Amino acid sequence: MCRLSSIEINLSAYKIVLQFQAPSPHLVLHFDTPSRKFYFALIALIVHEMKQKDHPGYVYIRKHEKQLRFLDDALAGSYASKTADGMWEKIRKAWHYSLPNLEEGAHFKIEGRDLISPYEKGGKFLYECTGYECDTWANFFGIDATTNKWRFKFAFDAPKLDLKNITLILDNKKDRTAWETFFENLERNAAINLPENHVESSEYDTRVYRNRWAFFAGAVLTIVLFLLGGAALLNHFRVEPQAQNESITQEKTSVAVLPFINISDDPEQEYFCDGITEELINNLGRLTDLRVISRTSAFYFKDKGFDLRTIGEKLNVDNILEGSVRVSDNQLRISTQLIDVKNDSHLWAETYDRQMKDIFNLQDNIAQEIVCNLKTRLGCKPGDYVKNYTDNTKAYNLYLKGRFFSTPMSYAKAIDYFQKAIALDPTFALAYVGEADVYNEMAFHFPKSLNELYPKAKAAAEKAIEIDKNLGEAHAALGFIKLRYEWDWKDAESYLERAIELNPSHSLSHRKLSSYLRAVGRVDESLLKIKDALMLDPLSHIANAQLGLTLQCQGKLKLAAKQLQKTREIYPNNPIVLAWLGSALVEDGRMDQGIAELKKAAEITGRKAPFVLGTLGYALGVSGRASEAKEILTEVTQKRSNDNFPPTFIAMIYLGLNNKDRAFEWLERAIEQKDPLAYPIKTMPSFKSLYSDPRWSELMIKMGLTA
Repeated sequence: MCRLSSIEINLSAYKIVLQFQAPSPHLVLHFDTPSRKFYFALIALIVHEMKQKDHPGYVYIRKHEKQLRFLDDALAGSYASKTADGMWEKIRKAWHYSLPNLEEGAHFKIEGRDLISPYEKGGKFLYECTGYECDTWANFFGIDATTNKWRFKFAFDAPKLDLKNITLILDNKKDRTAWETFFENLERNAAINLPENHVESSEYDTRVYRNRWAFFAGAVLTIVLFLLGGAALLNHFRVEPQAQNESITQEKTSVAVLPFINISDDPEQEYFCDGITEELINNLGRLTDLRVISRTSAFYFKDKGFDLRTIGEKLNVDNILEGSVRVSDNQLRISTQLIDVKNDSHLWAETYDRQMKDIFNLQDNIAQEIVCNLKTRLGCKPGDYVKNYTDNTKAYNLYLKGRFFSTPMSYAKAIDYFQKAIALDPTFALAYVGEADVYNEMAFHFPKSLNELYPKAKAAAEKAIEIDKNLGEAHAALGFIKLRYEWDWKDAESYLERAIELNPSHSLSHRKLSSYLRAVGRVDESLLKIKDALMLDPLSHIANAQLGLTLQCQGKLKLAAKQLQKTREIYPNNPIVLAWLGSALVEDGRMDQGIAELKKAAEITGRKAPFVLGTLGYALGVSGRASEAKEILTEVTQKRSNDNFPPTFIAMIYLGLNNKDRAFEWLERAIEQKDPLAYPIKTMPSFKSLYSDPRWSELMIKMGLTA
């Protein structure tokens, strides 16, 4: 074994040369791309500061934020981080995980070294390096974890080198002079290249390479799911053109990630494929200039066998990303291809062979290549779309299982998986979001347990934001909790708008913000926002039904009924669709048709859904079938004593029976108890007959709204 004798950091060539005693060859690491040059400059800055101290000690790197942000912008260019938090996160991840890994070369290439078979030369990535070389390089990345996690050092003293054995070089200059000249040259170039219309801003384009695996999985599957969509469904759900001030436009580059196909021998790996797809969808959604189809629409067409060209045409997307996953023991193979569906041409394809146990060490390489190719092929700008939420493979798999089982039939199982994931990694923010989402839905479906479930949902969402304040999904979860359970209108809007800012393609955030806008009486804005949601998730039965409801709140009853009838044709047995359709038909005067739809919904739900029974009782009352309405009233008041039936819908039935005094009595109870189903009553069509009553204004004031 030949000992390391010196280190040269070449500032003009962006190379670090490790010189070993003869006959061992030198090791030359070339930081050869814009984003890689930033990490080179980070190392050089730390070495410079250590040499200024004349001691190989730790450097408090946070002190140098201004310099690092300039270096990020000047070197990484369009790959620079948009925010300081984004920059610090990518520095932390690189210094902890990817930079110390010599063999994989995530942020540099090793000159003159072949790649280990079966990886072809020039492919991604496993360099031929000796154990001594790997250990020496890894030990350079020191962190003073016991005192302060932001005290870094490039520990050249570990292989018994001293200050004179490490040199910063720029042409004929060395050390301090070399570094100052390097920095001055960057400042000069930045001034020369500044556009005439430049406005100084603290915002930077973001390309934070964090959890490459989560990004890779979610992006591929999202596109696949979206493109597998059906032509007939899209014909039903054409969304009207958006106003110019809307955030979602047809001009954005569009892509659909089809669900990755499970070609493993084990059918239980289906959850893994689906989970990867969903993660990729969520992370691609952070690209601000890319329209990414949501999970619901993508998964609707799974295994339906439509050709890609037809899917692309009907879903109005230009590009499809599809692939397959094979898991065998600890081996993982992922095959992907990006297709231009209009020209029926393959833009790019790649196959990755990895070990499951190494997935978080290798994910940087995989995701970086996919992101770079998407950016190049699709012409999209970098965005804050890649995020590492856990480095624990077991926790990640448990999280995927939790998402897979997040349905009304298996909520308890989903919670169990999320909690197990959190136990393995208490900083796994996405697992807390999954837990919050499920508790939130459970509280809606099981009002008897509301007082127990709602605080759990809120605590989980707040914990996710505490861990990662830039996680859009967490803001969406907390925003809807603020809306539904707390009637904290200001915070609800703030959290939901922030969720969309952080993840513009997260259709659920758009849909929840639409619900907020409708609840506070801004119905026209609500309509625009639900159309935004449908641009991203055109096959969502909830979003399509919500469009019908919003049209109904605008008083456009025939349009509302038409929209809901189209939705029912695709989802003939969905009780929410049937109930909202029934309500729209009743408001439009088509009583018998509306009651028939509501009765079908009641039958499907086993007469347990409050909204369905309340709306049915109201419809029977206003249609003159008072005896049937009173039967339902007796039924739900019995449920009130047993199952905590929501007072809002008892009030609705009394209103159908034209008993306004009793209706107001129950609405008062709903407000006192913060009934989570009362938050949208300001614009609910069933209550419009109360608007002129002074008691209505008093109720709105108590809710924090105006009449």
